[in-house]
Amino acid sequence: MIRSILCATVLACVAAPMTASEPTSPLFSWFAGCWQTPDGTSREVWSPIEGQYLFGYNVSYAPPTDPVGMTRVGFFEHMRIELAVSGDVPGRFSAYPAGEGPSHFEQVRFGDRTVTFENAAHDFPQRIRYWRDGENLKAEISTLDYQAVREFLFIPCQPE
Repeated sequence: MIRSILCATVLACVAAPMTASEPTSPLFSWFAGCWQTPDGTSREVWSPIEGQYLFGYNVSYAPPTDPVGMTRVGFFEHMRIELAVSGDVPGRFSAYPAGEGPSHFEQVRFGDRTVTFENAAHDFPQRIRYWRDGENLKAEISTLDYQAVREFLFIPCQPE
């Protein structure tokens, strides 16, 4: 389940890849786009706001095992951020790792270039945080007490 929140699928709810760009608005425009790990083994794609949602997916690639070196998907996940869930819940992150779920995480913090979601009842992760660092997108998953932490660096996807 460690990789389940940030690793996901080509079967995404996003119609076409986008190019990441420098943020211009604090309401998630800094977040939308196509992101990949520097080594290209994982890609995360987020739509711009559509109604009250952002749709995303993450796909992680497994090392090729066949003689022709074909790329294989090792793990996938669909994700959704719902804005303005209720007066008490400003937003919700929902994850569907490997098509299972959803696991819900409520938004607890939001800033110009950062957002944090939490679910104390979830095994791992309990906290999901995204933030922009210059041109890059960073993510962190952890327990609420930070006994287990995993960080991810995503750079804008390179045109193929």
